[in-house]
Amino acid sequence: MVQNRSATLSLYVTEDGTVKKSHIHKTSGSFQTDRVFLRIVQTVQFQPANINGVPVPVWIVLPVSVTMKEEPTQPNFPS
Repeated sequence: MVQNRSATLSLYVTEDGTVKKSHIHKTSGSFQTDRVFLRIVQTVQFQPANINGVPVPVWIVLPVSVTMKEEPTQPNFPS
């Protein structure tokens, strides 16, 4: 079984390209998946936005998605 999850995140990206604040703009419908998206995005280094060559902090909206394949499990019978 394949399961697709998508969400939209709002991120505050600082002058050095790090994510300082993040929240769910549109949920994936799964609290756990949303939390994973937020944890992962904290590790991303963005290229900073700039105005006239000067780095500036910005809020961005970032769509994210994941496809999960559930492997069938074999019953575990006692020997």
